[in-house]
Amino acid sequence: MTWPFRWFGSVVYNRAITAFLIVWVLAAIAAFFWIVDLADPCPGTNLVCPGVEWIRPGYLAEDFRNLLWAASLVFGGAGAGAALINALRRTRLMQAEHALAQRGQDAETFSRAVEQLGSKETAIRLGAIYALEGLMRSAFADGGDKTFGRQIGETLAAFVREQSAEEVRKAPDAATLPDDYEGPRLAVDREAAVAVLARSWPFEHRPFLYTAGGVDLSSARLARLRLPDGADLREFDLSNADLREAQLFGVELEGAWLRSANLQKVELTGATLRGALLDSANLQKGKLAGADLSFAHISYADLEGALLQETNCQSVELHGVNLSAAKFVSHNASDPAENLNLEQVAKARWRPDRPPALPPEIDRPHRGDGKPLREVSPLDESWMTVVGPDALI
Repeated sequence: MTWPFRWFGSVVYNRAITAFLIVWVLAAIAAFFWIVDLADPCPGTNLVCPGVEWIRPGYLAEDFRNLLWAASLVFGGAGAGAALINALRRTRLMQAEHALAQRGQDAETFSRAVEQLGSKETAIRLGAIYALEGLMRSAFADGGDKTFGRQIGETLAAFVREQSAEEVRKAPDAATLPDDYEGPRLAVDREAAVAVLARSWPFEHRPFLYTAGGVDLSSARLARLRLPDGADLREFDLSNADLREAQLFGVELEGAWLRSANLQKVELTGATLRGALLDSANLQKGKLAGADLSFAHISYADLEGALLQETNCQSVELHGVNLSAAKFVSHNASDPAENLNLEQVAKARWRPDRPPALPPEIDRPHRGDGKPLREVSPLDESWMTVVGPDALI
């Protein structure tokens, strides 16, 4: 229902000068004849006619001069106002022309940068990424084209996914690789693209995960990724991503999606994972000390050997999680995890020979497979088949 107001405002803005000048000229003509008529209130005499009480007897000429002076001020001010409005309108038109020209230049720069993303030279691809970052920042600045900014962000995210898919296609047969093979080093341009998305795509302008898919980096190959401390990855979809040994100190991952992601040996010390989805993620030997895991969903995740000292575990769902050798306290039982309770731990599982190190106030609720500590029946290992991204479900 706002379109009538926008239409009315547009008409007023585009026709205001013309309408104002017409009214001003007509008013000036009418005022001239009115003043002439008042100057001779009783034709043929110098007397004041009845009803013209504001003209003082004997002061007709002086009152007439005062009237003309007042009229000149009124109409002169109106003319100055018209000139000011006209100047403002010209300024707006110049700004619109400049914006149109700038949009054309930005479109040309964008097209050239996208073409360069396909170059075989790493330096050229890096230059294209940073050119797109400049365009993105301008687009998200006050008065910028937010839709264009989002298109740039989606282009960079697609570049990361496409490079990752190409790496998978070129990967050697896993059966021929040694057990300690770590895979190729993360490409610097792919790392740069992720860093640009984190720092130059403002959170308030990112697509919502639950309605628009978020910043889609699902299945991206980002092993050993390094981001600046505190990087903002909110609304990022990193489901099934390879983030082994990634250095993510203090990153913002609140509400992010990391379902079935490979986070082995990841560095998440001090990170914010409040409300994040980590179901079936592999966090073996991950470092999450001091992280905020409150309200996170990590059912069936693999936390074997993970460090969780001083981690906020408020309302974390640990159903089916592998806590073998996980450390919720330091070696001397200090720096315990916060807001962890027996009910949460009881839903988890672990290998009997590698129980988790729990805070002193929490006793182990079962032997590891959900059965009582004194149970002598054979160990039920079926839970191991439903833990982590490679679970045999």
